[in-house]
Amino acid sequence: MSLSGCPREDGTAAPTTVDAGAPATGWVVRAHPCQGGRTDALLYVGGDTFYVGCGSGAEGRGLWRSDDAGSTWGAVEGFGTWRVSDLSRAPAGDLFVAGIDTASRVAVARYAPEDGAVDTIWMRTDQVDESFHVGHFARLADGRAVAESLTGGGLVARAADDAPWAPVRPWSSDGVGHQILDLAASEDAFFAVGSTIIEPPTIFVPATSEAALFDPVRPLEDVRGELWALALTDDGLLAVGVDQDADRALLLQSGPEPGDAAGWRAVDVTPLIEGKSWLRGACAAGSDRVAVGERQPLGRGTGRVLRSADAGATWFDDSPAADAGSWSRCVITDDGRLVVAGADGGFAIRGL
Repeated sequence: MSLSGCPREDGTAAPTTVDAGAPATGWVVRAHPCQGGRTDALLYVGGDTFYVGCGSGAEGRGLWRSDDAGSTWGAVEGFGTWRVSDLSRAPAGDLFVAGIDTASRVAVARYAPEDGAVDTIWMRTDQVDESFHVGHFARLADGRAVAESLTGGGLVARAADDAPWAPVRPWSSDGVGHQILDLAASEDAFFAVGSTIIEPPTIFVPATSEAALFDPVRPLEDVRGELWALALTDDGLLAVGVDQDADRALLLQSGPEPGDAAGWRAVDVTPLIEGKSWLRGACAAGSDRVAVGERQPLGRGTGRVLRSADAGATWFDDSPAADAGSWSRCVITDDGRLVVAGADGGFAIRGL
């Protein structure tokens, strides 16, 4: 495992450093309505408006909205029977809501806040490859879209908004049925991360041939574990997860070409999280990079927030003083606030 930092301008690797003593000030701790061991669906849409979705871990139902930065929340009509796994922006200010409606077969819907309309995007069928609870949904600007299984290797895709959905198999160019654990989209390309407990952590980048959707990239071939989240950055990708053999969090940063395994760098989080650890979520904006997760065994206040303010060159502990056992999602708002959501309704916000 490489523990060096991002490459310098001359191409050599600069060391990544960590600071375990940075103060975590300026946090405001609030709560959201979703209970359970994690929060998988968090979306910021501007101003003080946030959405969270309940039920990816089977506890709770529904989509909830706050217009006062998490001080109060209201249920969004039309989603009371949903287990929501993923939220993303749709054109014209709408939302894509993914997961499963327990009262129907709808697994991806489009919600219009202007009038409350809920339209079906993808409805699962009785076919094995098309019957799953959606883990993540992503759409490109040209209408290409994918939806992947929360618990298996299934994936469906369409070529445009008016094109039919169809299962893709295999969707990885190595022909192996992988598990996607997070999915993201730039304006014109999909990226994903995942793997299983017995495989090396894997990043999936756009395939170089038309025979598949993704090419697998494995920077740490000697590690067994998974990557649970990724974030697009100005200079590549940020991916986080867990080394299952070592029971330690993984924090990986790509070079400018995420498809180049040799360009990835791993940050040693040992000085930042004592003992066993796991990172669950990631976000980035400008020079800020954030990874969220927990110290194990879980308990009150074991949630951890790691941050870099210099594009990943140095990292420090920026965890709020809160009871959350784990933080699983984060977002950096357009006015520079950091928001984290996690276990048992954990929600905290601060200015960077």
